[in-house]
Amino acid sequence: MAILLVLIVIVAVVLVMIIFTARAMKQRNTVGPNAIPGQPGCGGCGYPTRGLSELICPECGADLRKVGIAKPGDGGAGLAGCVLPLLLTVMVFLLAVAGYNLAEQFVPTHWQYSISFDLSPESDEYSSVLIDVNMTIVTPAGNRSSISGVDINSTYSGSMPVTDIKFGGTGSTVKARDIKMQVMPKGISGGTVTYGPRLIVDPQTRLATWTDAQGKTRISQGPVSDMDVLAFLGANGASTGNTLVVGEAQQLHAVLDGLIVGTNQFTLQGFDSGGYGAGGSSQLGPVWFLPTYFGAWFVIWIATMIFLARRAKKRITAN
Repeated sequence: MAILLVLIVIVAVVLVMIIFTARAMKQRNTVGPNAIPGQPGCGGCGYPTRGLSELICPECGADLRKVGIAKPGDGGAGLAGCVLPLLLTVMVFLLAVAGYNLAEQFVPTHWQYSISFDLSPESDEYSSVLIDVNMTIVTPAGNRSSISGVDINSTYSGSMPVTDIKFGGTGSTVKARDIKMQVMPKGISGGTVTYGPRLIVDPQTRLATWTDAQGKTRISQGPVSDMDVLAFLGANGASTGNTLVVGEAQQLHAVLDGLIVGTNQFTLQGFDSGGYGAGGSSQLGPVWFLPTYFGAWFVIWIATMIFLARRAKKRITAN
């Protein structure tokens, strides 16, 4: 996508350059009323300039360095003069693309990856809990293969489900950028119903923020704990005195803690998997790499065009 945008910008600029150059050359080659066929003349009035000892037109007083010297009969030079800039533009673009492909062998790939999974509790004090995780995953240079995603399997031991969660492809040391937990209150199931307020965990500080039953924002006094998760479940209608709910809060806290430190593999007793999803996008290097890389090539292209423009101006003045 980034390469396509660069190509579109360059092509657009080149087309504008061709149009303006052609117009300028057409104006410069216009034969004035004082022109003599076959001889160069003032770009303003056409007065013959051959043999002049100064750069001021004796007929109209124009500065020949500004109005130029018209050469009747060479009007095609305008478009011809655009061929070199166009070729150099294509060359710079191809070098930028080749350099980008080469950089893939030396620069790691950064994935912005999102995982969400839905769990149904044994306690039946709330319908389900949804956990969303955003991660930044760095894969080694030369390896841009897709992350394999999340895998959740539910089994049953007697009447109690056991859910195993494994974030395949993320490794055991990848940490989340942000974690969100939402609870769907009891009596509500699926469809288009929106989940309740979120418990948000900052992996850097380990602090949790949520809204209590009175609608007030609460912040954990320290790293998110079992009691914080239990209070959050209680704010969504679960009975905090129910031993099953207490156990579920402990397990959900273990998941949050594991996401913070990068365990990324969990076994939850009493929870049934309600579904999951995963996806993400990748780019070469950190967020600043692509803008810096293509910005550098754009500067090179601009410098090349300025050099050609100055060279063309000197050639016109010399004539």
